[in-house]
Order: sequence, then structure tokens, then C-alpha cells
Amino acid sequence: LSAVDRLSSKESRLGEKQLVQVAMFHHVYDHEESDFREFLLWFSKHYHVVSYTEATQRICNGDIDRPYGAITFDDGLKSIVPAARIMSELGLPGCFFVCPGIIGETNPDALRKFCVQTRMDYESDEFANWDELEQIKSAGHEIGSHTVNHPEMNQLDPEQVIEELHQSRELISARLGDAEHFAWPYGEYDFFGEDAAAQVVKAGYQSCASGVRGAHGPHQLSATNFGCVRRDNLEANWPLRHIRHFFLSNADSPVNPQHWWPQSWRTPIAS
Repeated sequence: LSAVDRLSSKESRLGEKQLVQVAMFHHVYDHEESDFREFLLWFSKHYHVVSYTEATQRICNGDIDRPYGAITFDDGLKSIVPAARIMSELGLPGCFFVCPGIIGETNPDALRKFCVQTRMDYESDEFANWDELEQIKSAGHEIGSHTVNHPEMNQLDPEQVIEELHQSRELISARLGDAEHFAWPYGEYDFFGEDAAAQVVKAGYQSCASGVRGAHGPHQLSATNFGCVRRDNLEANWPLRHIRHFFLSNADSPVNPQHWWPQSWRTPIAS
């Protein structure tokens, strides 16, 4: 079979799968909106799209009886505002992980400094403000924590890790209601660490999201360890066949709680 035929064959069997897959974006600029809408239509056709909270609950308790999907955004760029609007138009919920340290900043030099210091892929960009985040929340979406200042958490001392986790949650909760979910910057395990993962639990978050690709499958294990959500990092303007490739390939080998965290780590215990 050709590559296109193999994708189509996998896609035709997707409805039989029992899994949860989570998409992760960072921006949807003006020229990406039509591609983003095309992805959403494909995603909602083949997956039962649920809130991020429901997705994480199903991942942790193993109650997965069909292909479920969830949509997330990291960083809190201004372009999440039209992205959230498009999602709302299609009746699709999302979770937006934001950094309170940059919310509402408009000074070009400060924006440029933040983006450069945090090694973001964009040299400088505007971020959503609190009023816009309130509108997104009011539209039925969730707002999660992405730390205060987007650091490499493995480079922080323990007190700084605790401050980033607690202060971010407190700042978001004060304006928007409780921030129940956390996603660490840069997404790979090497940028995080087992001690930081344990502190996420102690800070009261209900989930912890990575940027590690993968799908989650059903299980009957006692998930006393704290779930690490795998997400597929996507660009809105990628050809849909590329996105289909990532999702359909991961759908063939979903993970269970034994593979949420690196095997060498002490897995954090849910409180």
C-alpha cells in the first residue's frame, strides 16, 4: 500500500480504538485559521472531543471506551483568542495553558526580552490579556498553568520550582477561578524532573501535561501515581496528512500508567 492508502486504512479503523489523544498547539495566526478549522473538522469527525478535565480523568481511571480527543494550547499568545472563537463556533472545548508573568504585557521591548530569554520559537509576540482570558473561560474553555515565567524547570532550585507552581496557580485562580491543570515548559522529560513532578502534586494540580507524543489506552490498574498526559505538538498550518500521520501512528500503541513517566523516576503519588 502507498503511504496515503496506509493512512486511510488506519483512519477507517480508528472508530474501533479505545484511547485518548491530546493535541497541543501554540498559536493560530491569521493565515493559519482555515487550516486550523480543517484540523478541527477532521478531529471532531474521528474523535469524541471532550474537555481537558474529562480527558485527564479518563486517562487516569482507564475508563476509555472509544477514541476520545482533547485540544490544548501552551504559552497564552494573543492568537489563542481567535483560536478559541473558532473552537467555540464548532462546539469544541479546549484548555489554554498560560504564563501569568507575561499576561497583558504590551511593551515591545519587554515582550522581546521575555521571548528571547525563554527561548520561545517566536522572536517577539503579543500575549493575551486577562480580559481576553476571562472571555475564553466564559465561553466554556479551561485555563491552566504553564508556570509564571516559562523557565526550564530542571534548571531551578527547589524553592524556585515551588514558587513557579504555586504563584502561577494563585495568580490565575484569583482572576479566572481554580487552575486545575499544569503543563511544563518545553514539554520533554529532560526539561522537568521527578522532584518537580512531585511538587506539581503538592501544589494541588489535578494533572500534569508533557509535550511527549503518544496516546493513552484503557487500563484496570490502580492509578495511584499521578498521571502524565502525553500530547502531540502540532502546527496549525501543517498539511492535514502530517497531522493524521502523528495521530494515527500513535493510535496503534497507546500507553498505560506504567509508561506515564520515565522508568528511572520515582513516580509522584496522587494526593
